[in-house]
Amino acid sequence: MALEEIPLIADHIEGLKEPFENDFFCGHNKVEQQFLNAINSNRLHHAWLLTGPKSVGKTSFAFRIARALVEREEKKFVLSHQELDQYSENQSPTFGKIARRAHPNLLHLTIPYDIKTKKFKTNLTIDEVRKTNDFFGTTAGEKGWRIAIIDTADDMTLNAANALLKILEEPPENTIFFLLSSQPKKLLSTIKSRCQILKFEELATADLIKALDHAQIGGSLKGDKEILFNYHYLIGGRVRRAHQFLQNNILPFYESFTYLLKPDGRGDIERLYAFMDEICARGADDKFNFFIDFLESHISNQITAERPLEVLVSWAELWDKVQERLKDMNQLNLDKKQTVFAIFNDLHAK
Repeated sequence: MALEEIPLIADHIEGLKEPFENDFFCGHNKVEQQFLNAINSNRLHHAWLLTGPKSVGKTSFAFRIARALVEREEKKFVLSHQELDQYSENQSPTFGKIARRAHPNLLHLTIPYDIKTKKFKTNLTIDEVRKTNDFFGTTAGEKGWRIAIIDTADDMTLNAANALLKILEEPPENTIFFLLSSQPKKLLSTIKSRCQILKFEELATADLIKALDHAQIGGSLKGDKEILFNYHYLIGGRVRRAHQFLQNNILPFYESFTYLLKPDGRGDIERLYAFMDEICARGADDKFNFFIDFLESHISNQITAERPLEVLVSWAELWDKVQERLKDMNQLNLDKKQTVFAIFNDLHAK
């Protein structure tokens, strides 16, 4: 397979720039200032754990900082928000190299693509993490620091995590690690203890619109802004999710989901079958993933409501049951429609 035929990354979305290609960043001012304070006070730690919901800007932030650091030869320096903006201008040579994933001082580790199976693997493997040995074990190809972005640390196998831990324990000079995570509780405590933590929050809708406008390839939001404001609680300030929500026409799909949970919808078998056909069709993975998110949001709202303890416990047990059904579906290759039908039966029994 020719190099140009290999997809960029495992979760690439058509029509949306990847963080290493994007020259725009907004929001997260407090997080950025926290990092700049560390640089400007000469307390730049070698490992940073970037936590928060998926697609709120963690990876974009890592590349934003990387563009500035790879230009620096000195150990001590002062950096500002304005300078970070300048380093991210897409006409700069550094930006172009990083956008092509070709800068010798930057290593971006993601789930690898298997040329033989023509599929992405399911985890970030130990072989990928071991690339850091060669990367840090050689003289830097250009001036500046060397940066490793682990995207994401959640995807690492146990062996990969242990391999990374060894490097974090004895880091090479002038190196920075950015570990991205939306589920930090699952990471090894020994890895977390060696990192400074930056906590990212959901983007406010106004910032989300700005970020999405710049991240989309061609066009602008136009009349879609009202949807983003009205359904912020579903989109959660996440750029990739907002793009998918708009491009896949998720709003009518969400309305069907909520209708099927109401008393009138519980007996509407025809509508339920149509809904299952829509989310279980070939190529409808995005909609199925939204269905899972809607489920989680709905059950979470029930668990956090003010109700008697036994009712809250029953909803928590239901979520465990739903998780088990989804796990069996994936591991045992069970029929998606049967799984969805069973989940709605579980919900209707409440």
